[in-house]
Amino acid sequence: MKQLALAIIASIIGAGCTQQAAPPPKTFADRVTVVDATDHAAPVTNVHTDARDIAALEALFPAYQTKPESDTAAGYIAQYVFVFELPGGSSIRVVSDGDGELWSTGSGDFPVKGNLTQTVDQLK
Repeated sequence: MKQLALAIIASIIGAGCTQQAAPPPKTFADRVTVVDATDHAAPVTNVHTDARDIAALEALFPAYQTKPESDTAAGYIAQYVFVFELPGGSSIRVVSDGDGELWSTGSGDFPVKGNLTQTVDQLK
């Protein structure tokens, strides 16, 4: 009798422990086009529509959607270009240096949050 009761309890607990897929993260963009031109002879373009991929890319550029401005401008040649396509048809272009350390929307530079090159490589 004890074994039957334990089996019933175990099946109830096990049924409640099934893993549910997490909902997709909230993103600002619906689509991101990434151009990796670190190899000038053969730039690579990838388009991302998966919310998890977009969230990973958005995390690299905190508050990019506000088009922040700063007095710092390194004057580097963009090696990475990200075009974030927003709902309603507008888009925001973010560029980054070849080291993946700085980013800009055209009005000053900001530090990338995270490892840009690793993130881009993982999403290829």
